[in-house]
Amino acid sequence: MRVPTYQAQVKRSDAGSGQMITAQLNPNTMAAPSLLLADAGNKLAAYGVELYKIQADTQLRLASDMLTSEAQAIADNALDPANNRDPVLAQEQAEAQISGLFSQYSSGTKMNGTEPLMTNKTARTQFNAAGYKIMSDIIRQLRKDNAPNIKNTAVINTDRIIQNGVDKMSNPNLSLSDRENAYVDVFDMTFGAIAAAGKSGYIDSKGMGGRADNAADDIV
Repeated sequence: MRVPTYQAQVKRSDAGSGQMITAQLNPNTMAAPSLLLADAGNKLAAYGVELYKIQADTQLRLASDMLTSEAQAIADNALDPANNRDPVLAQEQAEAQISGLFSQYSSGTKMNGTEPLMTNKTARTQFNAAGYKIMSDIIRQLRKDNAPNIKNTAVINTDRIIQNGVDKMSNPNLSLSDRENAYVDVFDMTFGAIAAAGKSGYIDSKGMGGRADNAADDIV
């Protein structure tokens, strides 16, 4: 039996259709990874700036608090009666110590334990003004608080000079010249102890007059 065969009516071409397939990409899609990276970089940079600012503010605050505490302790110690027998010297030493303390902080050499207190450059720069104000305020208050001590000491010194002068003027064993010098030391209106204390404001006019009268009465 013969098997029928069929012949294709259309031949397949090995050359294909002759048309090229092209793909077109969206520019925004291509740029997206770069934009994401740039955004991440900006956020990272902003985060770093914020951390730096927080560190600067923190170190400035800690340094200001520490300077205030240490400087105030020095001032309080100078005003302590046990350390204030010479109030002028106590004040001078305290002011020098407070100034030296400020220099340690502002130069960045002040330590917080085993670590430098201010490693942040911005904190050190801002501290120059803040620390100077702290130092100035404490020294100004020290001088104000110590003024009565200086005045009292000056009055005591004046009374001691007057008494010594009276003793010399009353001492017949001294030469006339020595007794005259003692008189000048007490009563001279320019160089005498009473006049000097009055000019300095340590004693008022009533105090000057009273001391002059008492000294004159005590001369034998």
